[in-house]
Amino acid sequence: MPRARAHLTWDQALDRYQLHQRARRASPRTIEGHQREVRLLQAHLDEHEIGEVTLQDLRGYQVGLLTGAASASGNPLCARTAAKVTTSLRSFFGFLNDEGLLAENPALRLERPKVGSSRPRS
Repeated sequence: MPRARAHLTWDQALDRYQLHQRARRASPRTIEGHQREVRLLQAHLDEHEIGEVTLQDLRGYQVGLLTGAASASGNPLCARTAAKVTTSLRSFFGFLNDEGLLAENPALRLERPKVGSSRPRS
């Protein structure tokens, strides 16, 4: 496994991730959404360096999204929206770890919030 860089900033990580997504031909809306979700996490974590983010930080952020304490609007997000955010964060941190830019993936064991099944309308 490649070694992690000594010091990676949030901006450097987001630039690398965006380049990766563009190379994979992700849609501009997908790229924009993932960038936005990571920036909101960064703002929530305030002074944390990207290499200091832990699973507990991410779980706390999830709870904050579901209660409204960490959402941009201040309103609770539904489980489906919080699950989409979780998918974005798992993808971002997984990429950084796979590329050797982070020594550990803090999102590896981060579970998506349980989303109820939608019933077909009759």
